[in-house]
Amino acid sequence: MSTPKRRIPGISVYQRGATWSYRLDLAPDPLTGKRQRENRGGFATEDEAWDAVLKSKAAHDAGRQVKRSPRTVAAFMAEWLETTRAEVKATTYQNYADYTRSYVVPIIGGRPLQEIKVPVLNLLYRRLLDSGRLKPDNNTKMYEYWKARKASNDGGGRARPRSQKLAAQRSTPHERRYSGTGAAGSRWRSRRGWNRRP
Repeated sequence: MSTPKRRIPGISVYQRGATWSYRLDLAPDPLTGKRQRENRGGFATEDEAWDAVLKSKAAHDAGRQVKRSPRTVAAFMAEWLETTRAEVKATTYQNYADYTRSYVVPIIGGRPLQEIKVPVLNLLYRRLLDSGRLKPDNNTKMYEYWKARKASNDGGGRARPRSQKLAAQRSTPHERRYSGTGAAGSRWRSRRGWNRRP
């Protein structure tokens, strides 16, 4: 049964070649105030076009319809990083940028953002788990470096004797030379009054 021709404000159904299309007027863009429209085609009959446009209008009126967009994941992540830059520490931002460049963009960066659903994200996580790290673990390397350096400065983690600490605190090369053991060191300490006992 053919749908009778009708006139509904904001909706146009028309034939283009061998198929049917529709144009749906939407609410103005909330930011720019510009008119927005939804255009779809390829319907085999006029009835199919009317059914599709009425369902779309109902979804838009209920606030559930998402406007189609060609924006890719890479473009979205670039915008998100730029917005986030001023809100986080520089090191945090750099980590975000490195992870995005190493793990997100090479795999799904070219896909339209609206195609990314939960199953796609699950597949991405599984691939990253199976493939291992792509980004060098510089944080662990830096931690191991500072840990080794601290152990070296502390003598392998052992506390230095008090005499070594005092020797390290001598203010001049002359004092460090004569503050050790032996006769020269003893005479030097005597002149300084360090050999006196209470």
